Amino acid sequence: MIRRIVLPNQLAVWAPNAFEAALVYREIVTEATYQSHGIALGANPIVFDVGANVGLFAVHLARTIPSAQIHAFEPVPELFEALRRNLAEHAPAARAHNLGLADRERSATFEVDRFMTIAATMHPQIFDRGRGSSARSWAAAAIADAGKVQPSRMLRLLQAGMETPATQLAVLALVAPVAVLLGIRRWMFLRRPQCQLTTLSRILASTGVPHVDLLKVDVEGAEEQVLAGIDDSDWPRIHQFAIEVHDIDRRLDRLIALLEGRGYRTSRARADWALHELLGIWTLYAIRD
Repeated sequence: MIRRIVLPNQLAVWAPNAFEAALVYREIVTEATYQSHGIALGANPIVFDVGANVGLFAVHLARTIPSAQIHAFEPVPELFEALRRNLAEHAPAARAHNLGLADRERSATFEVDRFMTIAATMHPQIFDRGRGSSARSWAAAAIADAGKVQPSRMLRLLQAGMETPATQLAVLALVAPVAVLLGIRRWMFLRRPQCQLTTLSRILASTGVPHVDLLKVDVEGAEEQVLAGIDDSDWPRIHQFAIEVHDIDRRLDRLIALLEGRGYRTSRARADWALHELLGIWTLYAIRD
């Protein structure tokens, strides 16, 4: 499932495919999604990377802040193997945990699309929000986002075609069969591994860290459960949050109220992905003064 991929900065890492690696690299390095909007890390930060996937954020931190103490959490076994290899090669001081974080200790079934592992989730219903959008909207968003990750003449032509009504049908006729084939391939290769979960407070106790300077959370729909696993006494130990939020049933407002009630300043932003707008995905930042 994993292979050797060379990132835009020429660093070789283990990842499922080149497109996902380039997408995550753009999010982490080019856009600095988890280190913006007031998020600041000192000389010796302690960082928890929850939903680490193959560990590119941990690798980036280790290369830019060599003294950082990093704990990376990934519950899906095959992705954890890539995480373990990447940390061993590029961030040997970081610790990899084959665990997900939630509101209690338990096991859970994840859905993993081997062709888009960054969307691995135990809550597949989070992607239902976009089903009401038109085929044109999905096609335009997918083409626009793919062009940001791996620009090509074909994608530019497709994107130009989506801008004029006269050529939209032709573009959709070209894209639709591909989408059907991808859907069939996803159905054929979808995996449902059983993964272990624990709580953040249990991890704080077992690792013995005095505090967490940044808690980065990207868990595809389980973000509320991650925060529910923080005991009252542990909230003051967490200084900053960067959380990807799937805004379902006013989840974003609930999390803002929770964090502000715990004494954090919050802000929200939407990454420059057209699919994030269709799916209602935001990044929520919270800083304890």
